Amino acid sequence: MNESSKRLGEVQASAELQVKVMNDRQAAADVWRSVKPEAVFAPSLAQDNKDYPEWLKEYNTKTMDTAATAEAARQAEVEGEEASNVWRGVKSNKVFAPSLAQDNKDYPEWLKEYNTKTTDTSTAAETQRQSEVDGEQASNVWRGVKSNKVFNPSLA
Repeated sequence: MNESSKRLGEVQASAELQVKVMNDRQAAADVWRSVKPEAVFAPSLAQDNKDYPEWLKEYNTKTMDTAATAEAARQAEVEGEEASNVWRGVKSNKVFAPSLAQDNKDYPEWLKEYNTKTTDTSTAAETQRQSEVDGEQASNVWRGVKSNKVFNPSLA
């Protein structure tokens, strides 16, 4: 066995030597053709050595670069316009943002708020009316006018 392993080592060394000689000949032949060595192209295949999450993150980043650049330019224009509007006395568009707060509410919350605002108008009107009636009643005392409760027993 010792003899066979020695022979195997010689064959492998001979094969490696032949591969090196062939690669050197090819490299010498490629010089005049201006062929780039194989190692030049290896970096372009680097994605093949990445796991899927790494490749996906890189792809997504490159895809979103266009949108991020456009958004940065848009934001710069908005900030410039806001700075320009200061001397004009124009209110910032952020003033209108609270009006969109309803969009972040669920329907029951929005309905309760809407209903409360709707009934507030009638409640305020009724309060105002009652105040005026009470004022008129107080004013009628010196005139000797009887209370309206005299004419409408249901109010007693």
